[in-house]
Amino acid sequence: MAGFLVLRFGLAFGGLTGLILCGFLFLLWERLGYLAKMRHYATMYENIYVVSNHPDDDREVKIGGLEKVIVNVGYSFVVKEVQQQIRCLEKSGNVFHADHSLTDYQRIAVLPLIYQDGEFINESWKEFKERVELTIKTERSYRHAMLKKADEIWYNVYSNDQNGMEWKKQIKSK
Repeated sequence: MAGFLVLRFGLAFGGLTGLILCGFLFLLWERLGYLAKMRHYATMYENIYVVSNHPDDDREVKIGGLEKVIVNVGYSFVVKEVQQQIRCLEKSGNVFHADHSLTDYQRIAVLPLIYQDGEFINESWKEFKERVELTIKTERSYRHAMLKKADEIWYNVYSNDQNGMEWKKQIKSK
C-alpha cells in the first residue's frame, strides 16, 4: 500500500502518507487490545493472585490449573502490579469490584504472595510454591462456595458453563 502511494504521489507525500497510515493502524491495534483487556477484566469473578518470582533467578511459580488466576511478576514489582490490577478492575467497571454493596470478602481481591515475606522469611522456594498453591486453592474453594450459595443459577451459567439455563439480574428493592 505504502509502495503504491510512493509511486503514485512521490517519495515525500507517499512516504508521509504511509507513515501516517501505519501510525493510525498501530493506534487502532493498541485500542482494540485495550478494549479486549477491559472486557476480560469486566467479566472476572475470580480473585487475582500476584505472585513474586524468585529474587535471584526470576523463576516463576507455575501450578497446573491455576494459571488463569496467577499473575507472575518480578520480585520487586509485586506491590506495583497489585495496584495495576486494581486499576484495571476499576477502569473495566467490574461489578465484583465496583459494587459497594458487596462486603470486602465478596469483592474481587487482588492478593500479593511474596517469597520469604513476613513470618515466612525462612521458607525455601519449594515451601513458597506449596504455600502459594495452598493459599489459592483454599481461597478459591471458599469464594466459589460463596458465589454458588449467593446465586446458584448465575454460578451454573457463568462458572460451570451450563446450557439450558437463563440468568436474569435480580433488581434489589428498597
